Amino acid sequence: MHKFTKSSLVSLLFATAVNAVDFSDEYVQIVSKDMETKNNVITANTNVVLYSKNYYITANKLIYDKNNSKLELFENVNITKNNESVLFGEYALIDVDDEFSILEPFLLIDNTMGLWLGSDRADRKKDEYILKDTSLSSCDCVDPDWKLKFSEGDYNTTKQWINTYNTTLYLNDFPVFYTPYFGFPTDTSRRSGLLRPTVGFSSKQGFLYEQPIYYAPKPNYDIEFVPMVRTSRGYGADLTYRFADSPYSTLKLNGGFFKESEDYAEENNLSHDKHLGWSINYNRTKLFSDENSKDGLYVDLKHMNDIDYYTTQYGNDTFDDMDRYLESQLKYYYDNYKYYFELNNYFYRDLQADNNDTVMQELPSATLHKYSDKLFLDAFTYSTNINFDRKTRKEGVGASTTSVSVPIGYYTSFFDDYLNFSFTEELKYSNVEFNNDSDLYDDLHYGGNTHSLSLYTDLLKKYEDFTHTLKFDVSYSYDNAFYTKGDVYNLDNISALSQFSINEPQKSINWGINQSFYNNEDLKEIINHKILQSFVYDDSKNSYEKTYIENELALNFYVGRLVNKVKYDYNIDDISDTTTSLNLKYDIYSFLSNYIFKRNVNTLETTETVNYQVSLDLFDDYRLSYRQEYDLKTNKAKKTEYIFNIDKKCWAVNFKYVDTYLAVDSTLNDVINQDEFYIELNLKQLFKLNQVFSFD
Repeated sequence: MHKFTKSSLVSLLFATAVNAVDFSDEYVQIVSKDMETKNNVITANTNVVLYSKNYYITANKLIYDKNNSKLELFENVNITKNNESVLFGEYALIDVDDEFSILEPFLLIDNTMGLWLGSDRADRKKDEYILKDTSLSSCDCVDPDWKLKFSEGDYNTTKQWINTYNTTLYLNDFPVFYTPYFGFPTDTSRRSGLLRPTVGFSSKQGFLYEQPIYYAPKPNYDIEFVPMVRTSRGYGADLTYRFADSPYSTLKLNGGFFKESEDYAEENNLSHDKHLGWSINYNRTKLFSDENSKDGLYVDLKHMNDIDYYTTQYGNDTFDDMDRYLESQLKYYYDNYKYYFELNNYFYRDLQADNNDTVMQELPSATLHKYSDKLFLDAFTYSTNINFDRKTRKEGVGASTTSVSVPIGYYTSFFDDYLNFSFTEELKYSNVEFNNDSDLYDDLHYGGNTHSLSLYTDLLKKYEDFTHTLKFDVSYSYDNAFYTKGDVYNLDNISALSQFSINEPQKSINWGINQSFYNNEDLKEIINHKILQSFVYDDSKNSYEKTYIENELALNFYVGRLVNKVKYDYNIDDISDTTTSLNLKYDIYSFLSNYIFKRNVNTLETTETVNYQVSLDLFDDYRLSYRQEYDLKTNKAKKTEYIFNIDKKCWAVNFKYVDTYLAVDSTLNDVINQDEFYIELNLKQLFKLNQVFSFD
């Protein structure tokens, strides 16, 4: 066994042949069954091992000539660094003085990226490999499903970048794509360059091409510019700037436009021939907080002149009927574990209206909460809530609402904690001041208190095969109004004031049960059942009347899970809400379904939708799926998808056909039907290729 310091040959071998690493304090050892030194030549035969803190090298034979600083490794040469990359070869020549090396043949395996490079020979000068007739892949080395073959290339180990020339992509042994040049990184660090493009075709919009250009000069900011063209529709661009001004913050500025061609705008009767938009997003924590508190600032401001800006800049799947109102928000919060303060400003824009005059804005909305604290010799607790919001609009009534509540609570237990009791007395005050059309309505004032009593218990019993848990609670609540001024109640009869109304005082009783059964072997839940029943006192009948009952049942079984939620409203003597979800997985088959039914208790209008997906796993890596969103009331499918996935260890491809409805800003209609076909090819660890075809 021999030991070397940095001035020795072996340390220089590491610094030149593998990577530029400082070994100033590192010792390297050579181990071999047969080693000798003669005339300044070290020869090691039979199972040679060179190792240090970061490197591990093996070979069948080693010769080091101190006279000319040449090191030769023979047969089964393996060089490993930190278990991340491995070099294989049958012969390696290292010139220590000239920092030059030769490996024949050459095989590099990067365990971090999951890629390998193989060629007959690699010449290395300092930190760069020169490659000839090379193959590259993330698949199995012997018979890869895909590989890149190139006649010439270079690999810079410091910059972690590979350039290839005269490059052909092979699927198995079949060539499918050629490019004269291809360059890509071998790590995941941020760097400037071209990102993955989006390519597509539409029957009405023509050929689609988007090419992101990424510029990252410093670690704390970057810029992304995306020019786009749709040959039969128009052209546009999107610009994004990202900046981190501190370790606790991120800023994102985005803006874009799309210019319609004159023929396309006229043919589709578009309201605008140019679509413009911008957004500002900023997140910051630790503005004024210290180790005993936390705070944060959140800014999310958006603007666009119509719906088509969404669909041209971000793709068709990001907009649906629920996104009619564009929301901007400005929020700050502070929390020191005794007090919580939150200030919000909400601004809404109706993208389907000619103007925004009737849209209600919340400018501002503030909340101050004092966390529970002890009162009266620790027997009681109290907290405080103060809320203020100002709702305003150019046309129509608005109002500023201030509310204060102070709940005081008492808790105890009986019978060795089998029965728990709580009492809460909540003092409340609300004030509503109208800020538009204020001469038509009187300001509202309400002062009151609420008495609440609750009895509840948590029980657990273990049986031979299962464990049963049971929680039962019953509560009584009584509201009392000691001061009222203005038309406080029944404002729902005046539609303009419905959102400012205050609920009339009432007496109510609620009881509920929550029970579960668990398997004793794995402690997994088998059944969960919840019931909640509500009663409200009716003065006219001088009795408590049922208002609603909620029932939820969840079943977990070997092949899936079934959950059903039902709410029955006694005021309309009918079901108001129903949700049922089913998740099944058996062998190669899977099924997902979600049914939603809602009834408006005031208008009795209903909505009824069902979403479901059926999937079939073919072999180990293939999946065929059918997915649909269906409106049962209109008997119309909102979206239908046919999906075929192949997900191999080193590559994947997704095919998806979508029949959907797309929102547009047109004088002819609000939505159009559009068929889309998506293709995504993923050569894992290397790149993804997305392509979409649209048929209007």
